[in-house]
Amino acid sequence: MRYLVHEKNGIKVAELCDPSVVVKNAQEFIELFVHLQIEKVALYKRNLIDGFLDLRTGIAGEFLQNLDKCRMYLGIIGDFYKIRSKSLIEFIQDCNIGNTVIFKSNIEEVVEIFTAV
Repeated sequence: MRYLVHEKNGIKVAELCDPSVVVKNAQEFIELFVHLQIEKVALYKRNLIDGFLDLRTGIAGEFLQNLDKCRMYLGIIGDFYKIRSKSLIEFIQDCNIGNTVIFKSNIEEVVEIFTAV
């Protein structure tokens, strides 16, 4: 598994760079954090199972509940400007208000938010 570690203000953010890794369920999600041994992880939309962003599947909710319980942080990188689903747009906006799960267009934005002191 290929990843980069970005460090700023003494805080580390792991960026999953391996397009072959696809997280399929909440257990694999937790295992990814354990493997990286960093509580703040950025991954790309391509690393998430198809259906993650379809809120009707419940996949996103299951993943995010586990994040909250384990005090982990997730940055999801992708092009979210073309989304047409009103509920998904609202979900992304709500997530971006906090900092546990954020949706951004590039790694620099994720690192900036996760390393703010």
